[in-house]
Amino acid sequence: MAVWEANLRCEYDYPLATLSSEIPSVPLYCGCLGSRTWLQFPASSSAVVHTAVRHVQRAGGRILDSSGSRGSHLIVFSDAGNFRGGIRTIFDSSQCQLTVPWKYLDGSGYFRVQCLEESRIVSLLHELERVGPSRLVSKRKLPLEVLPSTTWVETVFADLSPKQAEALIEAHRAGYYREVRRVTRGQIAENLGIGRTTFEEHVRKAERKVMNTLAPILEDSRRTGAMAPVRWGRRPRPGSKGAEVGEAREGSPLPVPYDRSSRRSVSRDQLVPVRKGRRDDAGVI
Repeated sequence: MAVWEANLRCEYDYPLATLSSEIPSVPLYCGCLGSRTWLQFPASSSAVVHTAVRHVQRAGGRILDSSGSRGSHLIVFSDAGNFRGGIRTIFDSSQCQLTVPWKYLDGSGYFRVQCLEESRIVSLLHELERVGPSRLVSKRKLPLEVLPSTTWVETVFADLSPKQAEALIEAHRAGYYREVRRVTRGQIAENLGIGRTTFEEHVRKAERKVMNTLAPILEDSRRTGAMAPVRWGRRPRPGSKGAEVGEAREGSPLPVPYDRSSRRSVSRDQLVPVRKGRRDDAGVI
């Protein structure tokens, strides 16, 4: 037996789905606490907040709290009017656990559910299609040990050895990962009673294992729409203004590399020209 997890998308008549159509490209995250619903979204302007508050009130929801901080806004309201019911009863009747938060974006609802039988996902999808166009975005089988109380311990940190975990915890506790680093690796190693090289090896292996576990989760969130899309700036063409260092056109002077260890620039006289295709001690140039 295992736990099945699925991500589904459904287009149906619901106040928050309609609201997401009025403020396109703004993801709405929400969840329920008893008879109250909380709604969180990135507030790029006061107009977005005003539209959300007005829409909730117009649908019959009674605003209990509305506050914002650092570009994000939270609205808590009572389940009343058109907010009662919804499709949450469909998840319950299909014996599928709806995980929080669920999301509304551009008129559609995105839901993540967990159940103990794969067939439950098929029945849930059929029931959702009765209220609106629905589709299965993704589905995966999880180990039975991955339960809500142990998800992160059993998945993200499962491969860490005790020494790697201790090194990572001590580094975080000492302020090594703060924006302004307050401690050196040598100081942390001294506190642990080990050499600096040994500490660096434990931390490097721990960071690699954690990132190898987290990266697929982030990719899955981006693929299913749980993460807002990112628009990067245009990459400059080789040789154009703003091109990356080392992409100079043929015949132009080489950029001066920076020696991080000595904190000084290296003279161009110290550079050794290398022909394309030749090898040095480090490999292919």
